[in-house]
Amino acid sequence: MSRSPLSEALRLVEPERHYFGMRLGAVEGGEWVAATTLVSDGGLVGRQLERAQDRWGLRRREAAAYLVGSYAWGVGGPAVATYVLARRVPDLSPENVRVRLDEGGGIPEAAVSDERFAALASDPAAGHPDAVTVAGEEELLGWMRERLLAGLEPLADLVGAITRVGARTLWGRAADLLAQSFLMVGGDTPDQVRYMQDARAFVSDLPFGERVGFFVVESAGRRRAFMRRSVCCQAYKNPEYGYCSSCPVLSQEERERRAAEELAKV
Repeated sequence: MSRSPLSEALRLVEPERHYFGMRLGAVEGGEWVAATTLVSDGGLVGRQLERAQDRWGLRRREAAAYLVGSYAWGVGGPAVATYVLARRVPDLSPENVRVRLDEGGGIPEAAVSDERFAALASDPAAGHPDAVTVAGEEELLGWMRERLLAGLEPLADLVGAITRVGARTLWGRAADLLAQSFLMVGGDTPDQVRYMQDARAFVSDLPFGERVGFFVVESAGRRRAFMRRSVCCQAYKNPEYGYCSSCPVLSQEERERRAAEELAKV
């Protein structure tokens, strides 16, 4: 039996390299829950916040940003990857998504129940019964963002109500990780820099998403896009990590210096 067009696209997502994954079809057992449950169940959200605090030594504020960011990364990241690598996007409506919750308070994996996907009119699979055809890449990104926000927005509202952490922190973390996913997966393509524009367009329509910064570094005839996070991820507090190269606490000069060092290793 031939694979569905969405299945073909999801096979391009490699959890070992991309640090997120998405399954297609029914999932049971473990700690899989419907996204609609996660974004509306205060008790479940509270448990995940406590897990993140216990596992990573986070304060309440940091745990709140961690959970919202984990939804953006775990659910949105794989869809960004299928967009970048195949120009096909799964339906991220919360009614169609299940998420796996881990003991560290995060979402390492997601699943979509339905094989429905959006694609460009030029896609060979555009005529497939499960395909929703859109005119261009801007519309494809909009289709994905609308459905992702249908789950991310109520989760951010619920987490904010429970923890009293402001929307700027929660949405900033989500926007940062979504932008990062574009640049990271874009590195699998011949022109990573072009995905800086897609990242900017995608996150600029999120609350506080316009605060994410982007810049390009050139070295030895090569160009690569990098970002400046809108909120600090607090990794510098762990001696094993220090400051991220995209940390907003660093000066732009230091970010560019670190980016050049990273580019030299690619």
